[in-house]
Amino acid sequence: MIFIPSKNLKPDMTVARDIWGKNSSFPLIRAGNKLSQKLIDSFVTRGIVGAYIEFEGSEDIEVNELLPMEAKVRVTGEIKRIFQSLQNEKGRSYQNMDALNHVKDYLVEVVSDIDDCVMNMIEIKNYNEYAYVHSMQVAFTCVLIGKELKFSNALLKELAIAGLLHDLGKTSIPHNILEKEGPLTEAEFELIKQHPDLGLSKLSSNRNLSKLVLDGIVQHHERVDGTGYPNNLSGDKISEFAKIIAIADVYDALTTDRSFRHAWDAHKTIEYMISCADSHFDVYYLNAFLAVAAAYPIGILVRLNIGLNAVVIGSNKGLPLNPIIRILTKGESFGKVINLASDRDALTIQITDTIKDEKSLMEILRK
Repeated sequence: MIFIPSKNLKPDMTVARDIWGKNSSFPLIRAGNKLSQKLIDSFVTRGIVGAYIEFEGSEDIEVNELLPMEAKVRVTGEIKRIFQSLQNEKGRSYQNMDALNHVKDYLVEVVSDIDDCVMNMIEIKNYNEYAYVHSMQVAFTCVLIGKELKFSNALLKELAIAGLLHDLGKTSIPHNILEKEGPLTEAEFELIKQHPDLGLSKLSSNRNLSKLVLDGIVQHHERVDGTGYPNNLSGDKISEFAKIIAIADVYDALTTDRSFRHAWDAHKTIEYMISCADSHFDVYYLNAFLAVAAAYPIGILVRLNIGLNAVVIGSNKGLPLNPIIRILTKGESFGKVINLASDRDALTIQITDTIKDEKSLMEILRK
């Protein structure tokens, strides 16, 4: 299978993975079925970024969906109910703790049952309730990082709770400010910067939440160089959970379409995050994230600096910018597999970008 952006999909292409709509209980189309122009048009309208399709010669390419879409829809609904309960009852009610514990137990169980936890599938984020989906994605990424750091299951569950609730304070900020399309005024940004403290104030009276969790929530926008907020903490004064949440938070936020910004590609996001090492992010925790992240997810089409096109067929742990690829350009190199991290004859080969233009995609599909 290969991944094709929605704008480049064609009728009669066969879908290789189910495609889900926003908050739908059932897929828009099941794997194995052919696309119609009407359905493709609906993808564009719904903001669905693309689809995995079947492609001759790519039958052996498989992606590992760590958290199935059915589970994401269910978990997102539970998070919405938890947020609404905590907001309405100012965090003092313990009735929502059962639901919160169920979600964190499930996320930890999923990660614990998988040996190779790498986010190597393109995340088709076609939801319309950003706050709840973002909380789920951040919590799940935090658990992946925690597992890489050999956290105990008990600690992973605490980390999951902190990730789930890290943005609860934003429920006290007007929606029109959170989703404003234009630049924020200084006063509006100062209000948004209050959300870690607002979250803490809602939760501090809940005795079921540990100091680890509360510190992670209130400190997740601090930066290791001291330029973050709300308290300009730096270095070791920032909690371990907060350093992990900061990484997961930025990654998911930048790779998600928002009203004020288009989503960044995974590789551009990771390049940016690497550039922020030791200023925004703690290098130790960033390296753990890089071990579970894939800058070029499996199935994505890429252009090389040697003038050839390729498809990503695998990843290298800890080296997200150097995946395993298969050449798709016709000629003597067609079908050749290259490990950009370890093959000696590939030391000068680099990926320059992902392939999204119509002409290049059609050339590959007509091979």
